[in-house]
This record gives sequence, structure tokens and C-alpha cells, in this order.
Amino acid sequence: LRFEINGLIKAIHFREGDMIYKGDLIATLDKKDAQLKVDYSNSKLDSAKIQYLAAEKKLEIYRHLYEIGGIIKAKLEEVELEAKSTRSQVKTSEVEVASAEAELDKTSLYAPWDGVMGSRDAEAGEFVTPQNKIATLYDITEVFVELGIVEKDIDKIALGQDVAVKVDAYPDKDFRGTVDNIFPVIEGKSRTLTVKVGVHNPDAMLLP
Repeated sequence: LRFEINGLIKAIHFREGDMIYKGDLIATLDKKDAQLKVDYSNSKLDSAKIQYLAAEKKLEIYRHLYEIGGIIKAKLEEVELEAKSTRSQVKTSEVEVASAEAELDKTSLYAPWDGVMGSRDAEAGEFVTPQNKIATLYDITEVFVELGIVEKDIDKIALGQDVAVKVDAYPDKDFRGTVDNIFPVIEGKSRTLTVKVGVHNPDAMLLP
């Protein structure tokens, strides 16, 4: 997990081994600079809207003057261009506000999926960039178990085969899975073939 922007870490909201759910807050950056950009862009937008309203009012008056012959068409067109320019400034300011708010949102790092927190690679007070890893989040809804199959039993193994896995932590429970991959090389003096088994783990009982 990484932040998308540069900043100073204000807080870390997890410990290694915590169960995390999608949308949980992982870490936050200092929001001061980002909030200032939002406030400044909102101020520019308010100013642009006021100028736009004034330009529209002026255009309304000049259209009336043109209709009664009080001004020439060139003067009316000049005011129409002014109004068009202020409309454009409002749209530009709205884009700047959206951009500033998006950057403010990026000062908070949220979990993209359910999982278990692994290593913590940054601390509060550190300055980080998008290249700095903050933490590792493991998706453990399905885990993989690697098994060593001795050479004489290789012909008993097939892709998709059902497997029951036992682990010391839960001696009375079978974890069900299927053969996901069979390595193509027999290795070592023990003459074993590595088989990878995908095991469903919805209750997060098995950890990496």
C-alpha cells in the first residue's frame, strides 16, 4: 500500500497482524497543505461566480440598450465576449476545486480489500512519496499451500483434484482445496515434486 501523493505521515492506524476490512483507514498524511489548496480554489470559484453574475447582468442591460438603439452591435458583441469569458473562468475554477478536493482525499489511505496487515514500513512523522511502501495487506480469502509429493506418488496427482489440508494450529479441522498447479521439475535428493493447492479461507483462519 502506498500514498498517491507526497506528504508527511500524521498517523498510522493499524498494527501488524490486524484483520482489516475494505474501506478501513490505514494511514493519514498531514492535511494542512491540501486543505489550503481546497480553500484557495473555492475562494477563486466564488470570485469567478460573482464576476459571471456581474457580466450576465451587464449583458442583459446592453442587450436592452441595443434593442432600443442606444449602442452599436460591436459594443454588444464585446460585452457578450466578456460574459463568455467569465463563464469559462467559472468552469476552470470548478475543475481546480475538484482537483484540490481529489488531492485532499489522497491524504487518507484506505484498505482496497479485506485482508490481514503484514509489515509496517513507515512511521508517523516520516515524509513519504508514492514510491515509499507504507504497509503490506494480504488478501487471504484464498491461500496457497505448497506440498512436496514424492516421486512414486506423482501419478496419483492431477490438476483440479480435491485436497484436504491439515495444519498444527487446528488439528481437528480439514481445510478444503484443489490442486492449482503442478511444478514440472522433480527437485533435490528426496526426489519430490512441488504441488500448489488453492485453499478457500473465508474465516481468515490460515495466515501467510
